[in-house]
Amino acid sequence: MPLRPLIAKPSLMALCLGVVAMVLVYGLGNILLNLASPSWSSEASLSPIVDRVFPIASYLASGFVVGYLAKRAPLMHGALLGLLVMGLFAGVAFVLAGELSWERFSQLAVGAMVVCALGAIVGNSVAHR
Repeated sequence: MPLRPLIAKPSLMALCLGVVAMVLVYGLGNILLNLASPSWSSEASLSPIVDRVFPIASYLASGFVVGYLAKRAPLMHGALLGLLVMGLFAGVAFVLAGELSWERFSQLAVGAMVVCALGAIVGNSVAHR
């Protein structure tokens, strides 16, 4: 599987659909997890494993979408998607909480960029079979 060039003109449609996929997967997944775990239960969350696996799986899924649709430069598109998604989440967190830790944001942004890039590579390989 040859990787397409690392830098290319970004596909805005692929990036927009990747952000939409992230919001849908993350939002609907959180709703389903909240419905599966009633608020009256003594356990605050389903499991520590679910708390770690679900966000990573949603980043991989959105990276897959952008890699499948972009058909070129999967690493760049995945990194851009991770940065866009973290910017979106940081904006929402800033509006709701009124504060933003730049150190934590940079850590989460780098992690999101890496995981989305891995998903984009898989999406690109599936698209080019």
